[in-house]
This record gives sequence, C-alpha cells and structure tokens, in this order.
Amino acid sequence: MALSIAQGYEYVGNDHWKWWVWLQGTDAELDQVASVEYHLHPTFPKPVHRVTDRASNFRLDASGWGVFQLKAQIEMKDGAVVGLGHMLELAYPEDGDDEAPRQPAMRGDDEAPMPSRSVFLSAGTADSAVASALRADLIDRGFEVVSDDDIEPGMSWDIEIGNVLKRTDAMVAVTSDIPSTWVEREVHAAAQHGTKVIPVVVGDNPVVPKGLQTVQQIKVADASALGDAAASIIDALDA
Repeated sequence: MALSIAQGYEYVGNDHWKWWVWLQGTDAELDQVASVEYHLHPTFPKPVHRVTDRASNFRLDASGWGVFQLKAQIEMKDGAVVGLGHMLELAYPEDGDDEAPRQPAMRGDDEAPMPSRSVFLSAGTADSAVASALRADLIDRGFEVVSDDDIEPGMSWDIEIGNVLKRTDAMVAVTSDIPSTWVEREVHAAAQHGTKVIPVVVGDNPVVPKGLQTVQQIKVADASALGDAAASIIDALDA
C-alpha cells in the first residue's frame, strides 16, 4: 500500500497561511480507508481532527503561522491502523529580489512568533451563512476559528466545550432576529469558564441572549458589513 499525505497552501499575509492536507493513493487504496485522524502541533486550539469524508480524499483545512511535523493515523475498514508523517511545507511569495527568501517559523521554536489568536464561533442554524462568512474573514486575518462542529460525535458536550474554551482567547457569539438556544447555552458555558464573549448582532431587531444584553456589542446591518465586524473583534480582544 502506497498511501501518503499530500498538501497545498496559500499565503494570506501577516506571516500566516491557509493550508490543507489530504490522503493520496489509488482509488482502490482510498476505498479501504475508514477514517484519518490528523495530529497537529499541540499549540493548536484543536490539535486532533478525525476526518471520514472519502469524497474529499479525507481532506483537512486549517491555517497557521509556522511549520511542524504533522502525523496521521489511518484506520482501515478491516481494522488495521497505518501511521504516516508529513513535514508541513509553507513558503512566502517570491518578491523578485536577489536576497535569500524568508523561511516560515518552525512551530515550537523559542524564537517563533506567538500562535495566532483563536476564537470560538457560536451561531444558530439561522445565522449559519453569516457565521460562515465571518469565519472565513477571521481565518484570512490569521485567526484559528473553532466551533461546536469541531466537537467529535459521541463526546460529552459539557466536557469538550470546556476544553475548547480553555484554549481560545474569546467566544464570538452571532445573534440576529431569530433566537438560538445553542448560542444561549454556549454563552452560559463561556461565563462558567471565565471566557470573554464578544457579541456580533446582525440586523435591526436582533434577539440578544440575556447574558449579553449588558455587554458592548458589535452591530452590523447584514453580511456585507462583516469585514468591519472582524476588525472590531480584533479591537475588542486588545481592549
């Protein structure tokens, strides 16, 4: 069997990259794979990801500021387990001069820049499109963004949400005119763990969870103003 890890990347500025990895092999080999568990550097807010999507060749999308040794544990349908490793490759765009190109930092290096900020993005189903756009904007700005979608099925929600909140700098709670019991529950969990919550309220008549009604809010008219919201989130984290 000749399975391997392939990757791609895109520089997004400010010493950060989007990158993605997937499992490479023949169709027959890939058809025998049940799941791939990717192990990232421990400085990531969520360092372990389990992917079961055969259609994407078990692709994982992420972002960050430095390179590291990625490991993957491949579970085959017959119960066998295969381990693979891959040194993440990133590069700055060519600038056309004759100087030696800069090299991305090694994650874990004492002289490496601090990890990018991480936020937990909370939104109800009705606000999923807005949340998706905000997530993409934050990632473009170098954030690592996690949500309850990153909690593995079958795991205790109360335990896992606590573990995630401990590793993030703040929760960004998106609300609009349609209330969400999930957002209220996640805001309550953030309060219990002492995690800062930044409300992003969308529209003219948003329903703001009770726990956020006295918190300074970032107000946007609609999804077209989310660029301003992302900038305001950065300001709120610095406050």
